[in-house]
Order: sequence, then structure tokens, then C-alpha cells
Amino acid sequence: MDRRREARIPVELPGTYRMDGKLCQMFYSQISSQGCRLSGLEHSFGENDTIEVSLGPIGPIDATVRWADDGTVGVEFDAALEAEVVSFFAAIIPSAA
Repeated sequence: MDRRREARIPVELPGTYRMDGKLCQMFYSQISSQGCRLSGLEHSFGENDTIEVSLGPIGPIDATVRWADDGTVGVEFDAALEAEVVSFFAAIIPSAA
């Protein structure tokens, strides 16, 4: 059963996250107003870990890891992204609008 509340926008873009005061590179994909998928992480994360991410020009955003699998994690944003931010990402991928 798919528990997603809304469709994901199929982007795959570079972003950053902060760990122990250090800015680290990663990729984000499958974004919605509620969360996204992160990959290419330099650190291991477990369910319920907290992370501060920047999605390109958007951020920092506080998020909670909801699942982790072999270097990829799904995060839920602590506060939903505003509609304008989601529209920004949808505009990157014309088929997502």
C-alpha cells in the first residue's frame, strides 16, 4: 500500500546536508511538499535521525529520516514546503507540472 499523500516530482539534483558542522554533498530526488529521497550521502543515517538539508537554492530545511536503505534515505520535512517552492521544482521538469 502506498502511503504517499501526494505525487513526487521526478527531479535528481545536487544539494547539501550538514553533519557535525561540515557541509556535505548529496543528491535529492522524488520531491514533494512533505519530503524527498536523498542519495550519495557520505554518512549513514537511521530511521528517525534528524538532518538539515539544502535543496539547491532552497534551505536549510530540517527533516527527519523515515527510511534508510543502502546509502539512500527518505526524509520527511519538519515543515511542509510552500506551494511556490514545489512549483519551482515542478517547473524544472515540464512533464511534472
